[in-house]
Amino acid sequence: MIRRTPDSTALIGAGLVAIAVIVAHGIAHLLPSHATLAASLVEIALPTLAALALINRMQRTMAKMDAIVSEAHALLLRVNGPGGDHILHADHAGRISADLGAAFGNPIEFGPELVGRQLAEVCNDEGFLVEPAGGYASGRKFSVRSVPQASGNLVILREMTINQQILGQPSFVDALTGLPNRQAFLRALDASCASDQTGYVAVFAIDHLRAINDSHGDATGDAMLRTFAADAAELVRADDSLARISGGAFAVILPTADLARAEKIASRLVAKFDGSARKVGDAIVRASASAGVAPWRDNAAGTIRDAESALLIAKARDHDRYEVAGSARRRA
Repeated sequence: MIRRTPDSTALIGAGLVAIAVIVAHGIAHLLPSHATLAASLVEIALPTLAALALINRMQRTMAKMDAIVSEAHALLLRVNGPGGDHILHADHAGRISADLGAAFGNPIEFGPELVGRQLAEVCNDEGFLVEPAGGYASGRKFSVRSVPQASGNLVILREMTINQQILGQPSFVDALTGLPNRQAFLRALDASCASDQTGYVAVFAIDHLRAINDSHGDATGDAMLRTFAADAAELVRADDSLARISGGAFAVILPTADLARAEKIASRLVAKFDGSARKVGDAIVRASASAGVAPWRDNAAGTIRDAESALLIAKARDHDRYEVAGSARRRA
């Protein structure tokens, strides 16, 4: 059975029209008395051929858009689950060719039309969308991430929470990992604790980091920190806030999370660093991690103290596990 694509259907139609034109010319040559009929056939056939060519071009354009939407859908599922981000498409020259926000049920009214403009015109050097005059509500900030695809680039616009805007300020960024530092984290945690939401904090640490530095050198230790930061970033949600809060310690704010989700994050990261050998830079390193989990209190200082105390208990119990603040439970 032959499966007809839009292109094959148009080509079949064009072939039939071409046959009609040939027949018409044959009639005019062999039967001069029917020249009027032949001319009529040609007059009908030629516009039909043009219309079929136009339909073919339209079908190609629609197929291209379908491919772009499919790429965008696959990307959304990979980076953030279904929905949650606004997607643009830019061609290989950097011109925004499609606004796909409505295709995923998450349209954002940006005011002035973005389609047709160069992506570089609407983004600043730090990777944030520049607010257009008369555009979206003041105070909303969108990070911009461009992901190469076969058809061009899919551009992910993600609205940043107040916490993430605080954490993204240059003076609050850890130079080694690119994550927010402790000062930024505590400011964001203060804002979270002062809100009407509930949530959890998880604090992680690489076990025996000093021994890794002594055995393999500081460069390997630094590479391990960057590896840990990247792995942790893959496990958290878009609205979670991850930071490096001290030498070998990291923390994440988990808004709206319950204990089950906080424990899931802790257990997954501890399992990822389970002491198995891994290549870090030029060295083969065995590294494990420990974690402490605590619910938000009414202030950042109390919350982080609870989580760090739980972390210390995990380390005291032979590392490679997590502990929940104020709980007799422990998890390997």
